[in-house]
Amino acid sequence: MLKNLKYFMLFLALTVVIYQNYVNYDKKNTVNVYGWYGIIPSHIIKDFKKETGISVNYDIYDNNETLEAKLVATANGRNGYDVIFPSLTPYATRQNSIGLYQKLDYSKIPNTKNLNQEIVKKIGNIDYFIPYFWGTIGIAINEDIVKRELSWINIDSYDIILNPSILQHLYKYGVSFPEEFVDIFQQTMLYLGLPTNTKNKKCLESFLNHFKKLRPYITKFSSTTIISDLLNGSICIGIGTSDNIYRAILAGKNMGKKIRYILPKEGSVFWLDCMAIPTSAPHTENAYKFINYMLKKAIGEEITKYSGIYTTTSDEKINPEFIMGAKSVTKEDMYFDKAATRTWSQIRLKKF
Repeated sequence: MLKNLKYFMLFLALTVVIYQNYVNYDKKNTVNVYGWYGIIPSHIIKDFKKETGISVNYDIYDNNETLEAKLVATANGRNGYDVIFPSLTPYATRQNSIGLYQKLDYSKIPNTKNLNQEIVKKIGNIDYFIPYFWGTIGIAINEDIVKRELSWINIDSYDIILNPSILQHLYKYGVSFPEEFVDIFQQTMLYLGLPTNTKNKKCLESFLNHFKKLRPYITKFSSTTIISDLLNGSICIGIGTSDNIYRAILAGKNMGKKIRYILPKEGSVFWLDCMAIPTSAPHTENAYKFINYMLKKAIGEEITKYSGIYTTTSDEKINPEFIMGAKSVTKEDMYFDKAATRTWSQIRLKKF
């Protein structure tokens, strides 16, 4: 009996050792990714595992505030993320200033050779970030409604959404503006012919005074629901990103709705999301492999076709009207501070 117990205990100990080794091995072959919802096709994640043997734990978020809160909360933990996709300005630059990202070793990312160098130049310093997703911010409209209600003007200008005397004609059909200050300030300044500089108090005052006139005609502030809002008819016009409107256009065709994306003649805004490795990443080597995989030209083009988002490695063109024009400005041109955020909060909450 004792002899049998001895063998049983030995078997149990060996089982525990084998299980622990399996778990540790499994952890070594994992990469934890935190990315945007609905951008990367699932088969790309599966193909990465086939090619590398590394499993991907892919968590999703739908706004930068959620990402930032999670990143800060796990900054000192062992179970954080290995790769994330923050918007460069103001989020990634602010997060990097408090030491949340690793300096990148580009010898481990040979596919950076595929990066669009014009976009790399826009950043200037890519020691901590690799530019990846990009697009424009313009005006989305239900073309039938807007053309009917504004038949007396050209719909190629910010006039249709930033001129209160014109916007009042669309109010009953629903008007949407972005949730974030960074997605509307520069366009308004371009329209008003003023510098896109929040350090200038007069510029902020002009911005606030202009929106006091617009505010009665704004139905909602939302960046995440613009696709469904256009399709279900709760809005007829809104400020949105090129990728979201691309998807709305495709869905609208199946529903018999003409959704159109406009880059106004006054200029548009260029946005950029990056890939970065947090300082708390538990699988740094796997993070490099994942990033290098994503920088394949074929992967970038698949993402563009699937989501409508351009990548810095993709030559795929969706539609010329989605490309930034000569008058485009980039969010990286603008300085952000608390005063700017407070101003936008005043506008949204009607506290002026």
